[in-house]
Amino acid sequence: QDTLSVLRARVVTDEQGKFALGPVPLGRYSLGVWARGYLPIPEHALELPLAGPLSLELSRGATVNGVVHDDQGAPLADAVIWVVYGGRQLPLMGAAATGPGPDPAGELGIMPGPIPPIPPSGAWSATGETGEGGSPSRESGRTDAAGRFAVAGLWPGRLRVIVDLKGYMQVRGPWLTLEQDAEAALETPLVLQPAATLAGRVLDPLGVPLAGGRVDATFGGGNRRVSFAGPDGMFRIEGLAG
Repeated sequence: QDTLSVLRARVVTDEQGKFALGPVPLGRYSLGVWARGYLPIPEHALELPLAGPLSLELSRGATVNGVVHDDQGAPLADAVIWVVYGGRQLPLMGAAATGPGPDPAGELGIMPGPIPPIPPSGAWSATGETGEGGSPSRESGRTDAAGRFAVAGLWPGRLRVIVDLKGYMQVRGPWLTLEQDAEAALETPLVLQPAATLAGRVLDPLGVPLAGGRVDATFGGGNRRVSFAGPDGMFRIEGLAG
C-alpha cells in the first residue's frame, strides 16, 4: 500500500500454478513471488480491484552443476555450495539447489553481497575472500551422497562456485559467464584438500579473556578465515593450511 502496512499474506500455488489471497481491502499492493529454481519477482505493483486476470511468469534463470571430491577421488557429501557474482550489482534474488537436500537459504534463496550473518562467539566462519569483485552469497545448496550439486535460478552474468566442508580447505571454481536460461556443468570435479584447525585465546594486558574478539587468519594467496572469541576468550578456526 501507499503507507507502511502490517497487512501481510502468504499463500502457496497449487499444481496448476493458481493462488488466491483474500479477502483484502481495495488499494495498492506489492506482490512478491518466489519458487525453487526460478528467478523471483521480488516486487510486482498492483491495484485492487484488478482490471483483468493476473498472470505472472517466472524465468528459470541459469543453472550450474558439478561434483565435489576429496584428494583421493572419493565423493564428498554435504559440502556447502556458495555462489559468487563478479563485476556488477544484482537485484534481490532467489537461487536454490535443484539437487537432493533442503534449500537452506529459505524463501529468499541467495542474495549478492556480504550478508552471511556474524557467527556466534567462538564459531567458525565459512565465508572466505572472493576477490575479483565477487560477493559471497548465502548458502546455495549442498552436495548429495555422490558429491553432486546443482544450483538453479541464477541471474545471467559472471559467477563462480565456492565449496566449504568442515575439515577441508575451501575451494573455488573457475569464473563462468552464463546466459539467460543457460546450463553449465563444471568440466572437472572440485577437489577439497584436508585442512588443519587453529585454536587459541584472546586476553587483555591483565590476562582477562576478551569475549567477542575477532580473529582473522589469512593464508595461501588471499584466503581468509574469521572467528570470534567466546566468553572465555577462546577461538577456533578451521579450514587452514600453510
